[in-house]
Amino acid sequence: MRERYIIRVGDELVEVTPEVYREYYASRRREKTQAERDARHGLLRIEDLLGAEFVADTGQTPDETAIARDELSRLRDALNRLNDDERELIHALFFRAVPLARYADETGVPRKTLEYRRDTVLARLRRELTVDN
Repeated sequence: MRERYIIRVGDELVEVTPEVYREYYASRRREKTQAERDARHGLLRIEDLLGAEFVADTGQTPDETAIARDELSRLRDALNRLNDDERELIHALFFRAVPLARYADETGVPRKTLEYRRDTVLARLRRELTVDN
């Protein structure tokens, strides 16, 4: 058994309990597995909808900035058209990064049902955002 358990938080190394260490790395693996599964099934991540240019300043031209703002506005409009349950599901999973299993526990809705709802909502958002305007 190890004497010290250390995880990286931002730029710092933090010593944690063995339980926290195991859960931290198990959670990271679950997220990676889910991302791989989503990619295999052609699901779109919220980062794919927004694009990296919304995360950091990329030195865009004014035209590119205007297009990015328009895309973000279209995404917000599409999210606002969701019903309350759909919007809360997307907000929890993609903006608050709540794991699906934990969200299922919190809401009492079966995980498979939430997976189906997530996939349905993301497919609808993808269709709305890829329509030529």
